[in-house]
Amino acid sequence: MRFFYKKNINHETKLFVWKINKTICWLEKNTAFDEKEYKKIKNEKRKKEWLGVRFLLNYVAKIKTIKYSLSGEPLIKHKKISISHSEGLVGVILSKKKTGLDVQKIKKKTTEIKKKFMNDFETIQKKEYDENTHDTIIWTIKESICKYLDNKKMNFKREILVNEIKKNQNFTLAYAKKNIIKVYFTLKDKYIITYIK
Repeated sequence: MRFFYKKNINHETKLFVWKINKTICWLEKNTAFDEKEYKKIKNEKRKKEWLGVRFLLNYVAKIKTIKYSLSGEPLIKHKKISISHSEGLVGVILSKKKTGLDVQKIKKKTTEIKKKFMNDFETIQKKEYDENTHDTIIWTIKESICKYLDNKKMNFKREILVNEIKKNQNFTLAYAKKNIIKVYFTLKDKYIITYIK
């Protein structure tokens, strides 16, 4: 398998992102999955991403079963996991510690809705990237934080504050729920990948 992005972050944390280059039919034949759960999915794009995550996880870690907590957090045996997918990409990060991952395609739409998720401090930051890239990085960081804190109900605008994004460093600090969180980010082929280790 050729990975879109792969990183051995440290001895206990590994990140894999795959651009799905297989059909749904192929994935159905070559992926172990819960058929009952799969049948609930009606959207074709969502089906492909759902199967793609499971194929990737089995390929990199021989894990065939994902369960979910009441809050929707993915659970696997013996490790912590975070999952993301966006526009044909699926990603997983595996660690012994709590973690968070998000993958997003850079889009103009993110900038169009930035008033919903960016606070004044983030809006007036000096932008070292173009506006769409900068705004997508902020959004993706906040998504990673929600997964890291296992809190999908957080208000992105009021409860998460992201520090300046700089081209000469691959991380920034964010503040959420009385935590200071170091979030790493990388840009590749019009996608943003953010993770917390």
